[in-house]
Amino acid sequence: MIYRSLVKMAAVTALFALVAGLPAAADTTFIAMLDGAQNVPPLPVPGSGSAILVLNTAQTQLSFDIRYRDLIGQETDAHFHNAGPRDNGPIHFGLPLGTSKIGVWDIPSGMVPELFAGRIYINIHTDVYITGELRGNIQNAAPVENTTWGRIKHLFSLESRR
Repeated sequence: MIYRSLVKMAAVTALFALVAGLPAAADTTFIAMLDGAQNVPPLPVPGSGSAILVLNTAQTQLSFDIRYRDLIGQETDAHFHNAGPRDNGPIHFGLPLGTSKIGVWDIPSGMVPELFAGRIYINIHTDVYITGELRGNIQNAAPVENTTWGRIKHLFSLESRR
């Protein structure tokens, strides 16, 4: 019994030492899968795409790499919009045209909570579907529970990937 208590105390102490040695903050990675089914209303189109986005530690810049293929129409516009998965919302940042969109958005501080809540989406507009042919809501690539225990579990899952 005493042995088990000592082992538990040693494990907890080791966890706190591990957490204390980590940097205060880090870049946050987000992902999005683009398709017609996420449009409001959904569209039966063959195109698809994906995006990898990284919010810097200061939470002031969102770097993005967005790629798509197989559009029915000719791309006319592409944007970051603000709304949940079942709603359409206003444009907040224009994206470059082309199947490979790489750049940086100086994200306003008011949009950062929307990003973490999954209420920013990518929309690729075409001449056939002017309101958008492909769409994908941006999601945190590694969501962490809002508990200390959840953060500790997340740390161990990161360690196991190295």
